[in-house]
Amino acid sequence: MSLISTPVPAPLLLTPANHALVLVDFQSQMAFATKSIDPIELRNNAGLVAHAAAGFKVPTVLTTVAEKSFSGPMFTEVTDPFPGQEGVRPMTSLQYLLELQRDWARTETYGLTTGIAGRMGGAYGIGIAYAATMFGAHEG
Repeated sequence: MSLISTPVPAPLLLTPANHALVLVDFQSQMAFATKSIDPIELRNNAGLVAHAAAGFKVPTVLTTVAEKSFSGPMFTEVTDPFPGQEGVRPMTSLQYLLELQRDWARTETYGLTTGIAGRMGGAYGIGIAYAATMFGAHEG
């Protein structure tokens, strides 16, 4: 009797579709203060991960701090696999929420968005509560 085996990956293994990679502050100045790993090994490990992510087309975010001044540019081992990619587009927490909502006509997430903004959106949240109380403002 012969057995036929079909290889099936474990469900917990990473795939390019089930994660994103964020590489934070892989810069020379930051490496100087690192004591848990040799700076050359740190640079090589970061480069290995960056090249793997680029090769497998994993969504990747590169970030730096004070790149043009104190901390210097990100390691080329990290940036080379992502030519022309800029670090991130800074935004506020409220901007993040509102860009996800995008349009107040999207009624399925209107309550979620106004609820979050009302509880944690600072002055904007106060404005939402005011409009709802004073004018019965709502969409839909």
